[in-house]
Amino acid sequence: MKSRKKILVLGIVILLVLIAIPVGIKTFSKKENNDITEKEVQQNKTYTTIEELLENVEDDHLYTISSEYSFAFEPTPETLYEESDVVLIGTFNKNLKTYSEKERIKTSTLFNVSEVLKNNSEKTTLSTNVTIERTGGLMDLQQFISENQNTLREDEFKDVAVNQRKNYYILQEFGPNNLLDFNNSSDEYILFLTYVDGKLMPMCEYYGIRKVENNKIYNYDTKAYEQSEVLE
Repeated sequence: MKSRKKILVLGIVILLVLIAIPVGIKTFSKKENNDITEKEVQQNKTYTTIEELLENVEDDHLYTISSEYSFAFEPTPETLYEESDVVLIGTFNKNLKTYSEKERIKTSTLFNVSEVLKNNSEKTTLSTNVTIERTGGLMDLQQFISENQNTLREDEFKDVAVNQRKNYYILQEFGPNNLLDFNNSSDEYILFLTYVDGKLMPMCEYYGIRKVENNKIYNYDTKAYEQSEVLE
């Protein structure tokens, strides 16, 4: 594939209560294919990852969004547990929809609930599954502009003709190196969740969604599975 053309756009500092403060730069690059659609999931009966969706997309048709985060506390499993409204063990079911708000891409994701470790919220009765709103996803440029028309600069994406914007795409990765672009429904994850504006979201962005193996929790910083008293 060609090297990605990158356009740097000043990012907006967004404060999410006890979740994250994205700061710095948003990066936009080019490709072709739509977001993770319900139609594809239903037709194939399996989840198509972003990597698979982008196989036939040219790099000069893809813009990527990248963000840096700082947090009000160190996002260790123990601290996340204390700060969360809901903590559970579950497996990925499917992505329900992808949308954009405040120039960030979000995906509604359905998880199967295996075990509830904590539930301090009267808003959620946890049974067989739960829907969370997480950062990341892929959508066409026309949709992205439409959903952010009140915040984007007027000259943003002026190099792409209006009638061609359905053929360009915006990607925001699911966690570092797109690690949370789920492709295996049997993998178990621990979810540290909290309510923001009535939506159940991961605490501290991707730190609130961690893979579990052999009763150990994945640490994004050390890139290793580690024991935690949360699972004892």
